[in-house]
Amino acid sequence: PVKLPEIHLYFRIQDYEGGAHVFSDGTDVYHSDYFSGWNRTELQRVLDECSNDSDAASPDAFCEDFLTYHDGPKTTGVQKQDGSIRATLEQLQPPPIQTLETISPEAVTNVATIPRGACSGTLLPSSTTTTT
Repeated sequence: PVKLPEIHLYFRIQDYEGGAHVFSDGTDVYHSDYFSGWNRTELQRVLDECSNDSDAASPDAFCEDFLTYHDGPKTTGVQKQDGSIRATLEQLQPPPIQTLETISPEAVTNVATIPRGACSGTLLPSSTTTTT
């Protein structure tokens, strides 16, 4: 058998009561984009040497001897509680982008729905002044 790298994405929508959920592209189809920054030799070493029952980074098998997690150390068999996960992730978030400074300082009116598709505009230089 040949081991293949596998990525699992876990997310929670806090206080979600069920029912239809629509993402920003107007559909209910979840997707993500991934770019690999792994050194091939190191990735192969992890694939060759890290073995667990699930062969995936899941709450019962983290391969913590081979991987470093940005949100802190993991321990096989230990699942953090949602509140703890959220508090840790909030500390890792960058500051919110100031859209009125870098996209457009103009007020937007009479827009019934947000247009979808590729953005083709030019960002304004970051500035602390806005016009009214």
